[in-house]
Amino acid sequence: MYGVNLDITEKKQTAEKIRSSEAQLRLITDSLPALVSYIDKDERYRFVNKQYTDWFGIENDDLLGRTMIEVLGKEARDQLKPKVDQVLSGEILTFERWLDYRTVGRRFVHVSYVPDRSDSGEVRGFYALVTDLTEQKRSEDLLASSEKRVQLLTDSFTDYAIISLDPDGVISSWNPGAENIFGYSADEIIGKPSSILFTPEDTAKGVPAQEMENARATGRASDERWHAKKDGSRFFANGVMAPLYVGETLTGYAKIAADLTEKKRNSEALQRAYDEMEMRVLERTRELSQTNAALVEAVNERKTTELQKITLLQRLVSSQEDERRRIARDLHDHLGQRLTALRLKLASLTDACKDDEELYARATRLQQLAELIDTDVSFLAWELRPSVLDELGLIEAIETFIKEWSRHYDIGVDFHTTGLGEKRLDQEMETNLYRITQEALNNVIKHSEASSVSVLLERSGDNVVLIVEDNGRGFEVDKVMRSERGLGRGLGLSGIRERAELIGGSLEIESEPGNGTTLYVRVFITDLKLLRHD
Repeated sequence: MYGVNLDITEKKQTAEKIRSSEAQLRLITDSLPALVSYIDKDERYRFVNKQYTDWFGIENDDLLGRTMIEVLGKEARDQLKPKVDQVLSGEILTFERWLDYRTVGRRFVHVSYVPDRSDSGEVRGFYALVTDLTEQKRSEDLLASSEKRVQLLTDSFTDYAIISLDPDGVISSWNPGAENIFGYSADEIIGKPSSILFTPEDTAKGVPAQEMENARATGRASDERWHAKKDGSRFFANGVMAPLYVGETLTGYAKIAADLTEKKRNSEALQRAYDEMEMRVLERTRELSQTNAALVEAVNERKTTELQKITLLQRLVSSQEDERRRIARDLHDHLGQRLTALRLKLASLTDACKDDEELYARATRLQQLAELIDTDVSFLAWELRPSVLDELGLIEAIETFIKEWSRHYDIGVDFHTTGLGEKRLDQEMETNLYRITQEALNNVIKHSEASSVSVLLERSGDNVVLIVEDNGRGFEVDKVMRSERGLGRGLGLSGIRERAELIGGSLEIESEPGNGTTLYVRVFITDLKLLRHD
């Protein structure tokens, strides 16, 4: 008899604990600003919190036992049916979408479904957490607030034009750097179409609209071209444009531009020197038939001119790399630090807003946008001059670039290297081979429409060989090379060839329409001391 009483007492204690746990659970769930429920495998509600009463106007006890279609309405239940089937099959789901409820109308909700399994592993129902995000979804205050904070950040940069546009290309923000470069004050330019910054020729060709289209299609659009200042003068600029989204809605564009007029002038001076050299070569060629002395003189003069050309080209390339390094350092050290500070402050703001659901949601979205801007700035700085090239060498730099490039553009790349071991090449050789790889992969994005790329870097005897092969649409090599020599347009192959020649190498191209493209760069190492150990 004593044992029976003890067993009954333990059962009562267990029941009391269960009732206490259920009461605590209801107290907790009723305080949550979300709909919490448990639904069995027959789609009947077995537990709901107080938010269901507030939403649907039905008391909790009256809700229990009802089906989803009775509570939510047929349209909402049909919209959720595929998700319910997934969770009852054992999947954990989290999603956001618009739902058309029978009693509360169309709402945008965040939904989490977690299956409930028995000890045997059978799914006997699922837990549902539904949060109403309708007001957040419809709010435009987040965009206005984020633009204001980004404007405060960009006002401190005077060497770079940082501009934002609305979805139609109308200028909506203008930093002091843009005023210094273009000559317009913010009051004069905000509200004007961005085409005012382009030359009349480019505007007539539709370049401003094409730049925005390219940014939407690839996530970023970069170019180098002449732009117009307020006083009508022109300058050569390098620019990068990226689209801005809130959710899946395009809210505008951000653009960063730098004045590269001096670089352009150096390039034109190089071209003039090259043209002058060719003219002198033609003149000397006509004199070869007259005297051997004239032949020697002409040959010597051409050698001198070639040396001048190479020297000038080396200076230009060196200047370009120095400028890339400076810009990358400035972006990392100044803009990067400010973005980090902004993110920390936003994190503090987010924590401070936890008691206010709407402010907390807005602060969270603002924090995500700041993180996205920080990521884009870091990618831009890394693309301009990766520190790994200086610190770890060519192999690590190319491998890192290929991984980031493949991830950024969603194109598969295979990279292999043999024969170099732990040795590093001369700094000039590493820089030029890295830039050749970078330009070749950029050509894949711009022209080839390839789905996969293969990169090989190897040392064979006294040669270093770089091979870049893609499965894109290919082209007629002779036609493109003639176009580049005659008109200065094409795939940038002349620039790749010049970089190869700067380090004593050569460029070979194999391609035909429909069969992809392969670039071979071979560099002969005349002095094995060019190879050095770290």
